Formats: sequence, structure tokens, C-alpha cells
Amino acid sequence: MKYPLSLILAIAMAPLLQAADSSGFCNVRTFGAVGDGKTLDSPAINKAIETTAAAGGGTIVVPAGTYLCGSIHLKSNIHLIIDAGATILGAPQELNAYDETEPWSYNPYQDGGH
Repeated sequence: MKYPLSLILAIAMAPLLQAADSSGFCNVRTFGAVGDGKTLDSPAINKAIETTAAAGGGTIVVPAGTYLCGSIHLKSNIHLIIDAGATILGAPQELNAYDETEPWSYNPYQDGGH
């Protein structure tokens, strides 16, 4: 019997969509990310990264949706999967969702202050 590729992929990807399971996979929605393009999701994504890194690392899944984000702080031993249909949307400046610029006194045409 032949099975459609979409069914095979759905079954294979199911563990990725669970949160903080024993295999080390973590879904950002478990930490409060909404993915509606209106809610600031970077705090939830950063919490997922922090929690997974504290556990020694693992894979974080960002499922389909539009995630309004400021600064995202990546860590070692983290595999970030931005799933098909997922978009990381930069937050507007008025939300003050970005880290402060680091001091930079060198060539002003280099982006060394971030």
C-alpha cells in the first residue's frame, strides 16, 4: 500500500511539534509564543532557548505562523528549526523590543555594535 508523502512527513515530524519532551525537542508555543504577527513573541522564544540550553541543549521548533520579535538570544547547543510557513517578523522600534546597542568607536560603516 502506498502512503502519501504528506502523511509520512506528518508522522515523521510529529515529535518535533511536542514541547520539551524526552528527546530534547521543544515547541516555542509551549512557552507562550502565539505566532499571530501582533503579539511580541521574542520573550517566549528566548525562554524556550534559555530552558533548552539549561538542559544541555536540544532542538527548538518554531511552527508555522508569524512571530513578531525583537532581540533573540541564541545559545550554544541549540538547533533552531524555523518550520515551513513560519516567519520571524522584526518588531517596530516603538515596542522597544531590541537590546541596547553596544559601544562601538571604530569604523562607523561596520556593524560592530551588535
